[in-house]
Amino acid sequence: MGQTIDAGADDLLRLWHETLLPQRDPELRARRVARMKLLRFDVAVARRNMREYAGVALVVILAGWQLVAGGDRVSAGLAIVAAIFVGGFLVYQHRHVRPPDPSMNARDYHAALLQRIDHQVRLLKKVRYWYLLPLYLPVLRVVAVAWSVRPTVAFLFWLAVTVLFVFLGWLNERFAVRYLDDERKRIEAVYAGQEA
Repeated sequence: MGQTIDAGADDLLRLWHETLLPQRDPELRARRVARMKLLRFDVAVARRNMREYAGVALVVILAGWQLVAGGDRVSAGLAIVAAIFVGGFLVYQHRHVRPPDPSMNARDYHAALLQRIDHQVRLLKKVRYWYLLPLYLPVLRVVAVAWSVRPTVAFLFWLAVTVLFVFLGWLNERFAVRYLDDERKRIEAVYAGQEA
C-alpha cells in the first residue's frame, strides 16, 4: 500500500517537472493527469475497503471468541455470519475493478473514473441494506436476550448502537455520496473544458 502512495507522489513530482518544460503533446499530459486521478480514486476505495475488512476480521474474532468461551452462541453466530456477508458483499461489488490500461487515452480514463464513482455512489446509497442491517440483527438478538435480565442496560445499549448505526448510515448515504457527486461534477467540468 505504501508503494502505491509513493508511486503517486513520484507521478506528481514527474508531472510537475514536465510542466516546467515546454510540452509537445498536451494529450500526453492530459492522459497522465487523468490516469493519476483514477489511480488515486482506486487507492482511496481500496483503503476504505481494507478498513472494512479489518472490521469484519475483528467482529469474526470477537464473536468467535465468544462462541468458544460459551457466551451467547446464537448472537455470536449471527455476528459472524453478518460480518462474513458484509465482507463478501464488498469483495463481490469490487470484483470488476482492474488496474487501468496504460494505453488508454484521457477520455477513456475520465470515463472509467466516472464509472467507478457512479458504482461507489450506488453502493453507498444502499449501505443500510447490505451493511448496517445484517450487523444490526445480532444487536437486536443481544438486546432481546438481555432485556429479561437488565432491561435498562439493554435499552441503553440498544439506543447507543441505534444512534451509531443511524450516524453511519447518514455518513455514508448522505455525506459520502454528496462528496462523490461533487467530485463527479468537477471531473465532468474538466472533461467539458477539454472538449471545448
